[in-house]
Amino acid sequence: VFYLNYEDTASEFCETAWKVVLISGLVTFLGFPILMAVIGTPLFSANDYKTIVTIEQGDFNNDIPEALDTDIMDVKTAINIGSRVMGEIDNVSQYVISDEYNMIIYQGKTYRVSPLLYASTFKAWGNKGISGYVLVDCNTQEAKLVKLEEKIYYSPSAIFGNDLKRHVRTNYPSALIGKFQFEIDEDGKPYYIVPTYKNKIGIFTGKVLDTILVVNASSGEITEYTLDKLPEWIDHADSVSHMMKNANYV
Repeated sequence: VFYLNYEDTASEFCETAWKVVLISGLVTFLGFPILMAVIGTPLFSANDYKTIVTIEQGDFNNDIPEALDTDIMDVKTAINIGSRVMGEIDNVSQYVISDEYNMIIYQGKTYRVSPLLYASTFKAWGNKGISGYVLVDCNTQEAKLVKLEEKIYYSPSAIFGNDLKRHVRTNYPSALIGKFQFEIDEDGKPYYIVPTYKNKIGIFTGKVLDTILVVNASSGEITEYTLDKLPEWIDHADSVSHMMKNANYV
């Protein structure tokens, strides 16, 4: 009888021990990320957030000379002006003009630029490339449809392997990727600029710019740059919203 009682007690002890180990492991697995995220908030890491942006003394007139002569045009105005060239688009029912209209300096002048997109997933299915993009001159307020010899095959509106986000994620599966922004180089070739980030505070928080991925929208070729090696024609290395978010911590 004593043997049976001892065996039952040992069995119950082992069962309880396994439950404790299992629950402890589960709590640790679920609780650790939450704990790290909480510790990484400005409430607990205020001093780290204050230094997330490096402040240097500069001279606006010398550091940002282009800004003095830049013609300003808001996105809403660019959308209205850009819509005037819809009739020039071949197979116009297949496409729409993106509302992106990024401001760029192109060949010494200020423009708003926006790509054509497939009008729907169904339209992307039967199409073979996007024919061009729209340029709006911020000075003359004239729109121009630029038709490309090498069409845009990698786009946010494309499907399967030509879907831009899928293409970038396939090549950089572990990268913290930011906003995709459309730009053109000085030869008018189309690219998507994609910032990648690293966490500066803790494990999951304090995102700062790390590298820049430049995706050729025609060929899909991706080139990765550090900030000090970034081509001069790129005007949107990072999104304004992310830069302002970090600047507000200072």
